[in-house]
Amino acid sequence: LRAFVERARERISWEGAREVAFECEPGTLTRAKLEAIKEIGVTRLSLGIENLNDEILGSNGRAHRSREVYQVMPWIRELAFEQLNVDLIAGMVGESWDSWRDTVKRTIALAPDSVTIYQMELPHNTVYSKELKEGGDLDFANWEIKRAWHSHAIEEFENAGYESSSAYTMTKVGKN
Repeated sequence: LRAFVERARERISWEGAREVAFECEPGTLTRAKLEAIKEIGVTRLSLGIENLNDEILGSNGRAHRSREVYQVMPWIRELAFEQLNVDLIAGMVGESWDSWRDTVKRTIALAPDSVTIYQMELPHNTVYSKELKEGGDLDFANWEIKRAWHSHAIEEFENAGYESSSAYTMTKVGKN
């Protein structure tokens, strides 16, 4: 990783950049990778948590589980990135009101600087879309329910001291 950092510094200049963002998946991170990401000048780390229910993560093909989220969070905090964003997805296959409330509550407890809340979409070329076209029955929330879950998350984050910075992102008050 040291050689990577040196080459990156030689080839990439962030001079004048207000923010340097890096998107990552919790299961792919090690402390050494996070150190390298920080050392090359990344200021905003966006962690694709998506959900904190392991069964939902697995059935939706996510490569990580919640234990990996909790493993990397102390490293991220110790390295003091200027901004930690967490991505959540409302309405993943198998989601319920109870599991969504739990994910929102546990995410608030992680205290990210910001959270981006997406709604699950099924592009036409996915396994799930093919299954639905063939008459399959998925435990998949409709748009009305996903909007309700999204609204619930926004409200809970507001109650926890976050404010809306876009239609999908909540930022801790004072972190803009």
